[in-house]
Order: sequence, then structure tokens, then C-alpha cells
Amino acid sequence: MEINKIKQGKQNRQRGKRWEEKIRTDLTNKGYFVSKWTSNIDLETGNLVPAKPKYNPFLKRILFTGVGFPDFFAYKKVDSLFDVIGIECKIQGFLTQEEKAKCQKLLEKGVFNKIQIAKLGEKRGEIVYGEFNPFNKKINWEINNED
Repeated sequence: MEINKIKQGKQNRQRGKRWEEKIRTDLTNKGYFVSKWTSNIDLETGNLVPAKPKYNPFLKRILFTGVGFPDFFAYKKVDSLFDVIGIECKIQGFLTQEEKAKCQKLLEKGVFNKIQIAKLGEKRGEIVYGEFNPFNKKINWEINNED
């Protein structure tokens, strides 16, 4: 049986969009103000740049706008300070080497207090948040998910 790559790609995009929407709703319920992050970090210069839209030359139209890294930024007032976090939505929870380098740069520049990765848990529909550790470039999944 041959896999239809067009159909598979469409299903993956739809699944990813639903997952991002679920994460956004969960964070909003936890008291965060959530917005789409529309910037990217240039690894060569270390500067924030606007995210380029995804363009399909065959359809001659823009497919996605604001596909920056990470997916969302969220903030919540804690006492007299603000907790500003970046959230990357990954169903499997794996980051590429480039994404890890971007996390490292964003934390070094102080853009976010921390970067969290949201992945699918063991139970159906369960969300597990992990925090990116800039020292060893790994994700700590043993954080408190009950903010």
C-alpha cells in the first residue's frame, strides 16, 4: 500500500493546528495571556527578525503567516513582575538541532524567562509541559504541570 504524501501532509498540518489550539486554550485557562509569536531569531547574527510567510508558488498564495519560533509567547503577572514564556508545540516532544540552537539564543538574549515544550502525554489528550534547559540543551519533563 502506497502512502499518499499529499493527503498525509494535509492531515499532519490539521493535527498540528488542533494541537496548537488545545495548548493555547490550556494556557489561557491557567491564567496566561497567549499570543502567536511572529518573529524568528537569526542564528548567524543573533537578532530577532520577522518570520517569513510560507508561500506556495503553484497556487500563487501565502499558506501560513507568522510561523515563527516558538509557536506562542505567554505572560502572566506574578506579584509585581511578569512571567514571560515561549511555548513550542510538538506532539512527540522532539526538537531539531536548529530549534535547540534557537532556544539557546532566545534565552541568552533574555527574550523569554523560559521556553516550554508541550507534548502529548500517555493518556488521551493529556498535555505534558517540559522546560528547555540551556546548559545541556535537553528538555526537563519533570516540571509541575499544574501552574
